Amino acid sequence: MTSSEVGFELARQYEFLSVIASGGMGTVYEARHLVLNQKVAIKMMQTERLDDKHVTRFRHEAEALAALEHSNIIHVRDYGLTENGQPYMVLDYVEGMSMSQMIQSRGPIPAMFALEFFAQIADALAHAHSRGVLHQDLKPNNIMICESGKMVPYAKLIDFGIAKIINGEATPSGLTNTGDILGSPAYMSPEQANGRSIDYRTDIYSLGCVMFEALTGVIPFKGSTALEIVAQHINTPAPKITDVTISEFPHGLAQLVARCLEKDPAARIQSMEELRDSLLDILVKAGAATTGSRPEQDKTKDGRHSQKKVVIVCCIGISLLILLTNGILLVKKYEAETARQLQVIKSDQTAAAAAQYDGNVIARQLIKEQIEKWRPGGEIKVDYENRDKDLEEFSHYPAVATFVSLENSNAKGPGLAYLIRYPLDFLSLNDASITDRAFLEIKHMKKLNQLQVDNVSLTDAAFSNLEDLPLERLSVRLNRIHDEALKNIARIRTLKHLQCGKNDQLTAKGYSELKSLPNLQNLDLLDNPIDVKAAKAIGQLKISSVNLTNTSINDEALKELCAMPYLHNICLGDCKSVSGAGMKYLANLPELDTVNLEGAKNITDRDVEFIKACPKLKTLDLRDTDVTDKAMEWIGNTNIKTLYLLRDNITDRGLTYLLKDKALRSVEVSSVHLSKEAIDNFNKLRPGVLRINNGERHKSFHETL
Repeated sequence: MTSSEVGFELARQYEFLSVIASGGMGTVYEARHLVLNQKVAIKMMQTERLDDKHVTRFRHEAEALAALEHSNIIHVRDYGLTENGQPYMVLDYVEGMSMSQMIQSRGPIPAMFALEFFAQIADALAHAHSRGVLHQDLKPNNIMICESGKMVPYAKLIDFGIAKIINGEATPSGLTNTGDILGSPAYMSPEQANGRSIDYRTDIYSLGCVMFEALTGVIPFKGSTALEIVAQHINTPAPKITDVTISEFPHGLAQLVARCLEKDPAARIQSMEELRDSLLDILVKAGAATTGSRPEQDKTKDGRHSQKKVVIVCCIGISLLILLTNGILLVKKYEAETARQLQVIKSDQTAAAAAQYDGNVIARQLIKEQIEKWRPGGEIKVDYENRDKDLEEFSHYPAVATFVSLENSNAKGPGLAYLIRYPLDFLSLNDASITDRAFLEIKHMKKLNQLQVDNVSLTDAAFSNLEDLPLERLSVRLNRIHDEALKNIARIRTLKHLQCGKNDQLTAKGYSELKSLPNLQNLDLLDNPIDVKAAKAIGQLKISSVNLTNTSINDEALKELCAMPYLHNICLGDCKSVSGAGMKYLANLPELDTVNLEGAKNITDRDVEFIKACPKLKTLDLRDTDVTDKAMEWIGNTNIKTLYLLRDNITDRGLTYLLKDKALRSVEVSSVHLSKEAIDNFNKLRPGVLRINNGERHKSFHETL
C-alpha cells in the first residue's frame, strides 16, 4: 500500500502488511504500528462507497465500538478520515478463526463449547445494550474464536458495521427506502425485516439464529433469494434444533433457542443478561463448568448468581476443547459420551491433563528446550507443526541465537515477527505452511545470510521483499515459481548461491535476469527443464558452479551452455539426453576442474576421452555409470586428483591403469571384482589413496552446492 492509497498520516504511522478481508463496504488490513511495533487491524471504506449514507454508517460503527469496553468486543484504538476523505478505523488485531469458518470446516459446535462461547457473547451484548448500542448484524462471520494464551479460547465480537445507537442519531433498520437490507437475511429478526421499530430483543433473535446454526450446522431458514429468506423470518415458525439433527442437547437448550426465535419480541428472552444467565445455568447443570470467571458485570450487578462462580472444570470437556481449537478434534458422539464420562477435578489438574494433548503446549515446550540448551555457534531446530502464536515463545528469551530451523511449521508468517530481534544468520522454513505474509517479517531480519524456503506456497511477488537483505544463500526448490520470481531475486545484490531447482516453469527469460547479480557463484537447477534457449541464457552468467542434475539438457543445449569462461564445476548427473558427442563441448570451459556424471548411464568408456582436452580437470565423479577398465586407461594418463567410481565394473586391470596417474590423491571404488592382491599392491605403491566403498554413498556435487 502506498501513502497515496491510504493517506500520508496513516502511512507515516503504520506499515500495511496484508489484506485480512475485503467486502462491499470496505477492506480490513493487517498492519503494524511503526513506533510501538504492535499489530493492528485497519478498516477502511471502499473509495467507491464515499457517499453520505455509507460514510454515516461507517462513522456509527466507529462511535459504537468506541463507546464499548469489554473483553469479548474488539477494541477500537482510533478512527477518523484520511486526507482523501476516506473513513478508517484502527482496531485491535486478534488471531483465531471466525465461528463461520469453524462451522464450515468442522461441522456443528458441540453444545458444551457453544454454551461457553454464547454466554460470553451474550455478556458482551449485555454490555453494549447497557450503553445504548444495538448490534443489528449478528452472524457467525462476525464472531471470532480467539486464542487466549491460556489454552482455553474465547469468543469476540469483531464487527458492529450497522450498529444503532439508541440515544443518538439512529441508523435505519430493515429495508431502507433505497432497497438496501441492513443486516444479513439469514439472521434478521422479523421486526427488522419489516422495517418496524426495534429494540434490544432484535439482537436476541439474531443471536438465536447464530446459536441454531452453531449447534446444528444449518441456518433456521433457507431460500433461493434474500427476500424469500426474509419472508420466512416474518411468517414461518422457526424449527427447533432437535428437528434438524439427531444430536442430543443438554436439558433446556432446545427450549432456550426456541424462545430466542419467537416472532413476537414479547415472547422472547427479554434481555441479554437473562440469556447469558440461562446459558450458564444449562452449562452448570449439564455437568461442565465455565472457564472459572464470570463476566465482570455479573460479579457486581447480579448478586443472586454470585454463588454460581465456578472454579473447577471438567477434565474431559476442556481437553476436548483444546483439541477442537487446534483442529485435531477426533471425538465421535461427543454429547452422549460427555454425559456419561464427566468428572469434576481441580482446575490446575485439568490444565495439566489438557496440556498432554495440546499441540500448542508441545510446540512451545520444544522451542523452550531448544533455546535453553543453545550455545554460541549452535542451532535451534524445531521440526514440529507449530503455529504463529507458538512462536511467541521466542520473545521470552535473550535474542542471541543465529541459526533457526522451523521446517514443517504450520505458521503462516505473522509469528516470525518474534524472530526479528534475533541476529539471525540462517533461517530454514522448508516444507512449512508459510505464505507471502512471512516475507513481510523476514525482510526486517537485517543480518540474514542464508534463507531456505523449499516446497512452500509463495507467489513470485513475495521475493521482492528480500532485496535489502544481505542474503548470500537462497534456496527456493519445489516452489512452482516463475520467471518473475527470478526477476525479483535478481535484485538481491549480495546473492552468491541460488538453489532454484525443481521449478518446471522457469525459462530462458528468467535465467537471463540473473545476469544482474554481480556476486552469483553457484546455481542449482536440479530437475528443471533446460532447452537450448535456457542453456544459452545460463551460458552468459559469470558463475563458477552449475548443477544440471536430471535436467532435460541435451547435446545441443550443452554446447550453448559451455560458453562460460569462469565455470569450474558442472554436474550432469542423470542427464539422459547428454551423450559422448555433447561431452566434448566441456573442453570449451577453460577453468573446468570438477565434472560430476553420477548416474549418466549413457556415458561409455570412449566418452570419457573428453578429459584429455580439459587440462585443469582435477575431480571426476563416475558413480553409477557403465564405464569399465577401458575408461581407467584414459584416466590413468591424466592428472585427475579425485575419482569416484562406486560401480562393480572395475577389476584388477582397471586399478593397475590408475597407478599411472601420479597426481591421484583419492579414488573411491567398489571391491566386488578386485582381488586382495591387487588392493594390497595399490596400497603399497600409493598408500592412503585407495578407498574401498561397497555401499556407503558419498555426497554428490549438487548436495554440497
